[in-house]
Amino acid sequence: MTAILAFVSGLLFYVTSADSGAIVLSNFSFKGENNDETPPLWIRLFWAIAIGMLTAAMLMTGGISALQKATIIMGLPFSFVMFFVMTGLFKSLRLEDFRAESNKPNAAPIAGNVDIENWRERLTRVTAYADADQAR
Repeated sequence: MTAILAFVSGLLFYVTSADSGAIVLSNFSFKGENNDETPPLWIRLFWAIAIGMLTAAMLMTGGISALQKATIIMGLPFSFVMFFVMTGLFKSLRLEDFRAESNKPNAAPIAGNVDIENWRERLTRVTAYADADQAR
């Protein structure tokens, strides 16, 4: 009973992953008139059959160990890509924080003797924000 349950869950995992991959590949290989247009069914079926045949060929030639090794070999370069994506995200979030801090109002409250005649200068100082060069 446990083996049947493991087989069914593995099969469901493979089918959903292969279907998602077929949808992504069909979107990459189809150029419609606008970006909202979905590719025809035959393109998605082509990619689903191609993924299934590739998996079956790998299983027949080397078994499950060859499939696992191919997954590791294909996933290793992607881990470097993910490292650079994380580094870029970290830098972007830091830059966003610096920009948010620099856009805060930069006028201190006026205490003591207030010059009524100089209100335009005070108003300019209160509403002035740092530009892109000053924020860096």
